Amino acid sequence: MGASMQEPRNDTGPTPLPARDERILYVLAPGLYYITSPRYPYLYPNFVDKRWYLFGAQGQTITIGCSDFDVEYHHYCRYDFLRINGVKYCGSDVVEDVTSPELRIQFSTDYSVRRRGFYCLITVPSVDGSPDPDGHYADRPDR
Repeated sequence: MGASMQEPRNDTGPTPLPARDERILYVLAPGLYYITSPRYPYLYPNFVDKRWYLFGAQGQTITIGCSDFDVEYHHYCRYDFLRINGVKYCGSDVVEDVTSPELRIQFSTDYSVRRRGFYCLITVPSVDGSPDPDGHYADRPDR
C-alpha cells in the first residue's frame, strides 16, 4: 500500500483525493478534500474497484459527507456500492456523515447498470477544531 501526505490547496475549493487502482493511504493535513466516483458527474464505468484510506496527520477525527449520491440500487447493495468503514451505501438515499479517526472507503461496481455516482466532502479539522489553516469552517466561511 502506498502512502501519501496530502496538503490542501491554497485556493478556496477543496482538494481532490484521486483513487488509485492500488490501495493508497492518505495522511491528511487540516483542510477540505473531496472524492468522487470515476467520471463524476457523468456515468461511472463498470468493473470499478477504487479505495481510499484516510487519516488525519495529527491524529484528529475526520468527517466525510456526500452531498450528491446516485449508485445502482439493490436492497443489500450487492452490485454497485460505496463502503465507508464497513457500511455499504447504494441507491440515491442520503449518506449520513461519518466521523472517525480513520476512513476506509471503497467504491465498487459490477458489469451492468451505471449511474452518476457520488461527490463526498472530507473535513479534517486542525487540533483547535477549525478545518483549515486559515480557521475557516466549511459551512461558515465568515467565522
